[in-house]
Amino acid sequence: ETVTQDITIFPAGPARAGALRLAVWDPVGQTAAALATLGVETVSVTNLVQLPSGLPLVVGEAAWTEKNVDDTVVPLFEFVRQGGSLLVMHQTVWPKWSPVGVRLDAQNVSSRIWKRAPRSPIFDGIADAWLRDWQPAHIVSSHDFVKPIRGNAVALADSGVQDGLERACLLEMPYGQGRIVGCQLRLVEALAVEPAASRLLANLLGYAARPAGRRKPAAVCADTSSPLINMFDMMGVEYVPLPRPLAAA
Repeated sequence: ETVTQDITIFPAGPARAGALRLAVWDPVGQTAAALATLGVETVSVTNLVQLPSGLPLVVGEAAWTEKNVDDTVVPLFEFVRQGGSLLVMHQTVWPKWSPVGVRLDAQNVSSRIWKRAPRSPIFDGIADAWLRDWQPAHIVSSHDFVKPIRGNAVALADSGVQDGLERACLLEMPYGQGRIVGCQLRLVEALAVEPAASRLLANLLGYAARPAGRRKPAAVCADTSSPLINMFDMMGVEYVPLPRPLAAA
């Protein structure tokens, strides 16, 4: 019997992220070091009230703790509201208040994840087979987001257990003129030993460096008390009600 199996041979060393310049708030210090191995220029942030102008901001792994999360969330989310791009790396603590009411599943550990938005630039050149059993511990993500049932959020990658794909390890949350991308992938831990991790991290940083772009609200012709409007409000859809009846063209 003949068995055929595809094998991927990666170049030695981590991927390069290109000419990127990012602000990094990294109290632990491991994330900034990881970004340096990808060739990323970083600007260290210690005072969240005075953020560098015009730069995307990365929140380093394990930056949020029970002691500091409530004090730091206001300036960070205000930065997003005004048009900033915020990439939040793996955390075990998440703010009780955020633009979308999300929580982390402390019991979640995933050895495999699935692309929910496969056409996202984050997954450029990333094969499905590379998103499982990462070295050194066969873990790809942990403390994943429980998928929110309301609010303006887009799951970019899924994970799950017996209850199905009810977790998201990559979650994008538009807010104001900016956006938040929450990443619960164990990228920094796997960077030195898992070739796919450096490529995915390079894509993720490139995506974070892109302008969030202006979003146009949907035009809706419906009664303010209609089921459609109630559903849009629950989902956090940005919309503008049209006068009724509609004027003739």
